[in-house]
Order: sequence, then C-alpha cells, then structure tokens
Amino acid sequence: KEALGRIQQTDQAVPVLDNGYWYYGRTVEGKQYGISCRKKGTLDAEEEILLDGNELAKGHKFFSIAARVVSDDGNLLAYSSDITGFRDYTLRIKDLLTGELLVDKISKIGAVVWASDNKTLFYVTEDHAKRPFKLWRHMLGEPKEKDVALFEEKDELYRLRVQLSRDKKYLFRTSTSATTTEQWY
Repeated sequence: KEALGRIQQTDQAVPVLDNGYWYYGRTVEGKQYGISCRKKGTLDAEEEILLDGNELAKGHKFFSIAARVVSDDGNLLAYSSDITGFRDYTLRIKDLLTGELLVDKISKIGAVVWASDNKTLFYVTEDHAKRPFKLWRHMLGEPKEKDVALFEEKDELYRLRVQLSRDKKYLFRTSTSATTTEQWY
C-alpha cells in the first residue's frame, strides 16, 4: 500500500508520432498491466487500443509483453509475450483492422522488425541459454518451417539484434559482446 501510495497509477506516456499515428502507453489505477494505444492524425482523435495487457493476462499466473511493432501500413501489429516468467517470448500478429490474431506464431523470439512490404518479418531467436543468436525471415501465413535463416552468430560471447534505420530503408544486423560491436546493413 505504501509503494502504491507513491505511484501515479493512472498515467500516460508521452505520445510519439509515427506514420500518421500518435502511439502511447497508459496505465489505469487498480489494473496490473499497461495498455498500448494510438490515435490517428491528432491527439484529439478517438483512441484505438492496440494491446491491453490486462485482457491478455487473464488466466495466466504471469504475463509480460516485450516487442510491439506496427507494420508500415499501420494494419498489423507484431508483438511478443511471455506467460512463463522465464522470458520465453512468443511472437503473434494482430490484424488491427479486425482485432483478430493471425495464424502466425513463433516461439523463443528476441527482436522483430517489419519489412516495408507489410507481409515480411525479420526476427531473432534465442538458443538454449537465452542468447539471441539467429536471424530469420518470415512471410505472413507461412509455417515456421518455411522461414529462411539469414545469419547465425556462432560465437557464444555475442548477442544478435535486428533493427531498422530511422528512415526504414535499411535493416541492421548487430552482434554485440561486452567489449565489441559489429553491425551490418
């Protein structure tokens, strides 16, 4: 009670403009998890809830969301969540027009980014030691078995990341150790 008494429970993050939408997260007093939202065009527009952690957490003893990435056309949301408490994140794709989840489901996910075609995802998976090490390409609707491995970081001292440039024209593959970083585009 003392800790909660010092926290503003109903709060909202500063909105960020991206591709014509204002994206932000908010919390509600008495709720355990955050809510990811957006508004189209202006901050006075109607709020659209992308993910409600409180709804997704129902029926689970533990719940955590990691990645949240919207496709360039604004119609699809790739997100990863863990219900185990062991950082075992599973990637899901939500159609933001219908609210439905697509059939795509990939486990042991680290980073994820969209390609500009709005149907291709690049993602990193983890090894048995939870080290992000392998970069993949996934086409929506295809089974995981058809995903293409693009790179594997074999040196166990390095962790692999994938990200886009700010203008979204380049894909970066980054291998990082405690003292060294190597980045390819």
